[in-house]
Amino acid sequence: MTVFPFHRRLRTCGCLLPLMAIVHLPFAAVAETSLAQPISEAAGRHPVIEAVINHPSVASSRALICRVASQFDQARSQELPQVDFSLGGNSSLSSRARTDDTESRRLEHKNVDAQINLSQTIFDWGQSDADKQIALNEKVHNTIGMRLEIDRVAADILDLTLKISEHSERRQLIEDYIAELTPIEERLEASVNAGVLRIGDLRAIKIIQLDAEIIHSLADRQVMLATSELQNRFGLSFKDASLLLSRFRVNRPAELPQIDSSTTREVQRLDIQIRSNDLEYRRIDSERYPRLLTGLGLTLFDADSYSNEYELTGNLRMTMPFYDGGSNKARRDETQWQRRGLQNDRTNTIRQHDNAMANSAQSIDLARAELHSNDVKLAEVKARLDEAEARQGATVSDPLSIAQTLEQMVSIRVEQIRLQHQIEFGQLQGLFFADQLGTTLELPYGGPSC
Repeated sequence: MTVFPFHRRLRTCGCLLPLMAIVHLPFAAVAETSLAQPISEAAGRHPVIEAVINHPSVASSRALICRVASQFDQARSQELPQVDFSLGGNSSLSSRARTDDTESRRLEHKNVDAQINLSQTIFDWGQSDADKQIALNEKVHNTIGMRLEIDRVAADILDLTLKISEHSERRQLIEDYIAELTPIEERLEASVNAGVLRIGDLRAIKIIQLDAEIIHSLADRQVMLATSELQNRFGLSFKDASLLLSRFRVNRPAELPQIDSSTTREVQRLDIQIRSNDLEYRRIDSERYPRLLTGLGLTLFDADSYSNEYELTGNLRMTMPFYDGGSNKARRDETQWQRRGLQNDRTNTIRQHDNAMANSAQSIDLARAELHSNDVKLAEVKARLDEAEARQGATVSDPLSIAQTLEQMVSIRVEQIRLQHQIEFGQLQGLFFADQLGTTLELPYGGPSC
């Protein structure tokens, strides 16, 4: 009985073994090498980690955090004493004043006076505190945004890497399949030339070979496109990006983690914006109330002539706006409408998150069900192949039947590869929406160096 090597490999691996058994050998070597590296060293030096951390969108988010640090310093400066210096000269151009002894000498000469003023806000109804708290909230908001952006970039890289892996597995499977069809086609052609089989059988197997070559060409083209996109968008090769794929397959949980949609990072950012909006409303409202300020003023008369004449004054002021044309009310109304918009965005984000998590879970469940159904189909096709091989060795010679059965097996295996990667993509989405992707991939968040 003739047993084809390709069929022997299919039977040996078993339909329930992981599809990693048919992964393209170069990828398997890369994955093994990546896993062997210490995580601490890889996190600091591996190109894919550098590509994620230094991606322009992540760098932009990091810059926002540094900008907010400056905003906090600016808000804090409002509570500190303000000192200003002025130097000015004046000269009398025209005067009708009498020139007796009672006239001020300052009208007789050109002079230069220097002034130093110090002012300090004593009470402003919490405006300065609100500005500082808004800046702190913005820092937390942007920090969460930076971590989300790191996860997004890593998810995009991992998505492309999964596509390359899927197409590479399918390409390798078809290459092995084509290699097994070649000797079958040669034997069938010899039988046709000997007059044992019909020319139609030879045409049928050539069509099978042509279909396999088309599938192989398509898979190879898809590998090239995904690899090119990975290089153009992130400056990475598949070998470099494989570290994330290795960590994903090693660290991913068996089941999708569950998270309350009202506690996700996106919702946390909206909650922070709502709190800042409330602070802004109170700050604007407090501008209608009196502010208490104190100050000192030092005037040096005739500073250019060093006359040693000066005047030191102290003051206590209360300022309060009487009429601003409705500006304050308009700004308060604006913040109220902004708060309503943020509340609606929060509700919408929660709904979208619930829907995304449900879709990810449903996609995984459907793929697993189809995968189980394909396992049953594969077992049936294997049984038919065994029967065809038994007839082949005992009574008749029908290589076309063997080729057609192998074609069915390969078609099922290709579908299994697709379903397996659909499960992995669903897991990738689920981990991202559950805010667990960074932990799974061991991404270093860190803080910005401003």
